[in-house]
Amino acid sequence: MNGNTLQQKIQKFVVNIHNLPYIAQQIGTISGLNVTSRDRGLNGIENTGNTCYMNSILQCLRHTALLNNHLLTHQTQKMLMKNFVENPNNGRELLMLVKYIKIINIMWNHNKIKLTPLSFKILLNINFEQFANSGQHDAHELLVTLLQSFHESLSKNVRYCITGTIVSDIDTHTKKAHEDWITYYKNKHSIILDLFSSQLRTDVTCLNCQKTSYTFDPLMIIDLPMTSNIYHSLDQFTATEQFSEDNLYQCEQCHSRTRASKRQTLWSLPNLLIIKFNRFQYTSRDDRYILEKICGCVTYPIKDLELSKYLSPPLIRQTFYDLYAVCCHQGTMNSGHYYAICYNEIIQAWVQYSDEHIREITDSAEVVSNDSYILFYKKKT
Repeated sequence: MNGNTLQQKIQKFVVNIHNLPYIAQQIGTISGLNVTSRDRGLNGIENTGNTCYMNSILQCLRHTALLNNHLLTHQTQKMLMKNFVENPNNGRELLMLVKYIKIINIMWNHNKIKLTPLSFKILLNINFEQFANSGQHDAHELLVTLLQSFHESLSKNVRYCITGTIVSDIDTHTKKAHEDWITYYKNKHSIILDLFSSQLRTDVTCLNCQKTSYTFDPLMIIDLPMTSNIYHSLDQFTATEQFSEDNLYQCEQCHSRTRASKRQTLWSLPNLLIIKFNRFQYTSRDDRYILEKICGCVTYPIKDLELSKYLSPPLIRQTFYDLYAVCCHQGTMNSGHYYAICYNEIIQAWVQYSDEHIREITDSAEVVSNDSYILFYKKKT
């Protein structure tokens, strides 16, 4: 394909995505896609100019079988068409999910090809201006953006109804958790929430009257501090901390500004657990803040990550997760590269995807990478 032909196709695509009949036609084409003829799926993605952040996230998401098995159904096509008819102005965002579905279909039904997802990148640029350039971007920011976008594209209006009589503290907390959930998601529900979403409970205790207040925040990605071990990071994440003198708490019970303590725990757990290590942090230097990368290895289990210690009391129960993908960042802030390590269920082996370069991993110790940035776990059944 010569450059002029490619440029012409890009120009035609940019015109088409403003054409409502084209968007409707594209939504209609995904109903015939399936995963029954899956090949080995050892396919790379071309770097079209600082797109390794996007390529690594696409590889991790396309190995998220629970999500993709749902997307490749007639039900998804019906929901997208319904949402498009109700709000055509969101057509270009819906089209981005359509292009993602086509990407995963192509990559699982072929082997050893190199995909160039230009249309997906164009739609990403148009829908989200923070990515509308050829610069390097944060893979975590892209992941958050895609999950939220996919949720909006697949959401349906529901009516949450809380019934029953409160007879215990756990009932009080459950009611408050549902109320906070409704406030945040505004009666919209999707398969994205079913798979990825959990809730974080924050307990704030007034040190003057000992009254504790509770909030329940939706959570799709857990941000952990950098330590040498993921369990140490989780210990820090859920540790009790004291409010400082310059950050006093306004207590609703004793009506005073006072010292308080705060603790975060996991109120609920998702089917698909995403953990991000805070490798990029601002540090103060010469009276200005500089974003720097924290290097070093964090050890984490490939099998049987166990989280009962970090659940909100009294909801202590054993829950295990198995790792299936890792988004990695190597190098420095100024000169870095993203790549993915994913478990390929067809060949039952770990594979490293670095843009178009693919390498099967024979030593599972490599999966616990010094470059790990975002971990993808699935709940064990």
